[in-house]
Amino acid sequence: MSGCKIPESKNEENCYRIWITGECDFLIVSPDMIAVLIAKMRRSDTREMTVPSEEVLPPEYAEYLTRVMEANEDGKNIYDMAVEQFRYLEVEQSSCFEKVNVTGENKTQFDLEAGENFYMLVRNTESRFRYVFCDEDGAEVSVLLEYIK
Repeated sequence: MSGCKIPESKNEENCYRIWITGECDFLIVSPDMIAVLIAKMRRSDTREMTVPSEEVLPPEYAEYLTRVMEANEDGKNIYDMAVEQFRYLEVEQSSCFEKVNVTGENKTQFDLEAGENFYMLVRNTESRFRYVFCDEDGAEVSVLLEYIK
C-alpha cells in the first residue's frame, strides 16, 4: 500500500490513507476506533492525550473480541493487541503514534502521543482520512472515516 494522497476527485481532496503496517493475525482496530482518536486529537492542544479505553474500545466490543480470542485459544489480551496495532498505524509513510500504552488498573485508559506529521494532518480541519485494510480474501478495503467535529 502506498502512503500517498488518494488522487480521486469525489470530494476527497486532502484525503490520507491510514493503515496497519505490521502483520496481524486478528484485526482489532476498527474504523470507528480510529475516528474516535482523530476526533479527540482535533480537540487536543497537544500531541499527548489520555483516552478512557471504553471510549475507543467499547466494553461490548471488547467482550466480544475476548470471547472470539478464547474460542480460538489465542489467550492474548484485547487491549494489548489494540496497543500493538495502534503502534503499527501509519499515514503518509510515518507512524501515527510515537507512543501508545494501555494503563490503569484493568486496562482503563490509552495513553497516546501522536507523531508530529499525523498530528499536523489531524489538526488541519480540511484533512480527511481513509482506513485501509485487507479483508479475509486479501482484497483491499477502504473506509472513509467519519467523526464528530
